[in-house]
Amino acid sequence: MTMIDAAPSGTLRKLESKRARPQDDLLADYIKVLVRPGDRTLQLGRSQFGSVCLARGAFHEILAAASDVQALERDCARRSVSIERLCRDADDSARRLDLAILGRALGFSGLGGQWRRIASRLKVGGVLVLVGADRGAMTRLADALFMDPDWAFEDMIGGDAAVFRKIRAGECLTEIPAEDNAADTGQQGKTRLRASSGFVSGLIRTLFRR
Repeated sequence: MTMIDAAPSGTLRKLESKRARPQDDLLADYIKVLVRPGDRTLQLGRSQFGSVCLARGAFHEILAAASDVQALERDCARRSVSIERLCRDADDSARRLDLAILGRALGFSGLGGQWRRIASRLKVGGVLVLVGADRGAMTRLADALFMDPDWAFEDMIGGDAAVFRKIRAGECLTEIPAEDNAADTGQQGKTRLRASSGFVSGLIRTLFRR
């Protein structure tokens, strides 16, 4: 028997605004499943998924330029999402994170300065989402995490968002390789990979290994 949930006659139901790309709607749905009311979430840089966390009742931090903060506030207003639990440029390193989202447009300088602190704040079992893991600095970070025993690769959403889970506590050893680094291993076990390795190609090799 099929159940149909219908609105009363004469009422209007507001549909959620679609995002620019179908992949972004897929990732938004994925984040909705991950986030629970009261979770602590963080986004670094511009991201349209902060509104998803706030809509789910999370305490959401944003570390970004003023224009990116304003973009998040506009997105929340458009989707009728309260920003009461939004923390702007918070620096409360004592609070553990359940989810961290690294935005698509982050470069090496913007990512490198914050990565170690975010990784240390993410609790064991917490989730890291790399938006735009198919290019630039995010590809390098995804490559390194793929080889790091403290992290487990969980999923690839929409072809360009990589999801990792922190599975072990300890010192953050993964560095973001510089643009021209060759493959090597640092003195403290810090993973560095060639740009040519690529997260997507590495993932394909792993999933379709003979």
